[in-house]
Amino acid sequence: MTEIIEKKDQSNYLYSVEFLRIAFLSLIIIGHIGEILPYINRFILKFFGTSTFKGWFGVEYFFIIGGFFLYNKIQQADNAFSLIKKIYARLVPTLLFIFLLCVVFTGSKIHQLPSILALTTGLSIPSVTIGWGDWYVGVYFWSSCLLIGLFMTCKKQAFLFLCIIMYILICLEFNAPYLGWMKTYYTFIGNQFTRGICSMGIGMTAAFIATQLSLKKGPITEILCSIVEVLCIISTFSYLIFPKSTPFTFLEIQIIFGILMISFNSSYGYISTILNNISYIKYISRYTYSIFLAHIIPIRLLDSLSQKNISEFKVFFIVFGMAISIGILEYHLIEKKLVPWLKKCFIK
Repeated sequence: MTEIIEKKDQSNYLYSVEFLRIAFLSLIIIGHIGEILPYINRFILKFFGTSTFKGWFGVEYFFIIGGFFLYNKIQQADNAFSLIKKIYARLVPTLLFIFLLCVVFTGSKIHQLPSILALTTGLSIPSVTIGWGDWYVGVYFWSSCLLIGLFMTCKKQAFLFLCIIMYILICLEFNAPYLGWMKTYYTFIGNQFTRGICSMGIGMTAAFIATQLSLKKGPITEILCSIVEVLCIISTFSYLIFPKSTPFTFLEIQIIFGILMISFNSSYGYISTILNNISYIKYISRYTYSIFLAHIIPIRLLDSLSQKNISEFKVFFIVFGMAISIGILEYHLIEKKLVPWLKKCFIK
């Protein structure tokens, strides 16, 4: 999705990360289509030649990316409250726009509006109001608030406390009584908030390491880092598409992705160097946040039709076409016009 915390220095814009974000978004949407429409799921599995598809795990990578950029933003922030206001102003208008569309077209209830404005979805059960996207936004926001408070008030000991918190949460995840395929959603606490804190913590740790790591660029460094990037990318996407053949655990794959973020941040390898110089990626990536939230609308509409005679390609065309159209409309109407006005009026 588009970067939830906008970066000021566009010369150091990580187009490589935006490229990954676009790819993860596509796999998430494909996974959600298969989850709601079982007959499409059979086609998806056959198309990728896999028996299990974990497209939903792409959200985990979003959390890590969010934590990575949050750490950099904290270093530039004057105070915690100002940064929290900026994040809120960036998240809520888009979410509110998609929510109102869901009220009109998919049967969402207007009385759920307070949950949208307070961003409490993802913190309680039931944890959603419009679909999958709103729980992510709620968890991201409140996890950000916790991490911002931690790093702003305990600057020297922040990482020590973060490691303790993450260790406890990892233990909760791995020892959760739920044994199903989405075990990480259901810890003893029973919601996704713990999941967001842990994943964003990994992203922040990767960002800290990236700021401390300094390698001398040269042919050997570029070759070695390129090999690392290739292996990390293969592992990252294999965990989504071929999870049963991937030897890594839930935690290990997050660490691998953190290593990839470190390399991408400094363009140590050939892949990151090439991608970080393709500025055209930003023309697509700026719509990813709104597309991520909007894709639930066409999926719910198709599900309400209860028809299985729509061809697989038509389903994908309808879902992606509507999600992209709504995303573009939202971006230019809300993010480009309304959000700057809100920041000007309410954020100094």
